Amino acid sequence: MNGKQLTLCGKHNDLLTVVWKLGWGLALQPQLVELMVSLHAYPSEQMCRRGIRELKEAQLVKAKHWLDGKSKILILCKPAIAYIMNCSSAEIASIPTYTSREPDRKSVFRLWYAQDLVQGKELTSYTALTEAINNSYLSLYCHLTELSNYWKAHEAFFRPVGITSMS
Repeated sequence: MNGKQLTLCGKHNDLLTVVWKLGWGLALQPQLVELMVSLHAYPSEQMCRRGIRELKEAQLVKAKHWLDGKSKILILCKPAIAYIMNCSSAEIASIPTYTSREPDRKSVFRLWYAQDLVQGKELTSYTALTEAINNSYLSLYCHLTELSNYWKAHEAFFRPVGITSMS
């Protein structure tokens, strides 16, 4: 990662984190812009779109067309993922190419859920959003490597495996 990419990752950390954590590396651009502005990460939609353009130009994010042929699905590139995960690009497995739109749809669903939480609970930051998600007992946004810690943190909520009621 070069110096410009590192600077941009720091500048747009919340956006990259939302795409990685909530979208699992994918995000529908109009939906992402709306969410980031509602989280007060950017003062306006124009500023958020400008930030996305900077990330694209620095090859931290790439885009493909969404089903409507107009909107874009943003896809994090390896340097951005490495920054978010605090590791080197060499430690990141190659980014899968999907033959279906299923991952795109799941990303859209997770971001809709996040936007609904933001509006319903009047959240104003990414930190507040992650706290609300954690408190909702929803593991949908967790990556596979994060599930173990998630289950341990919420084990009082979940019934122990193998124990059944004899009543």
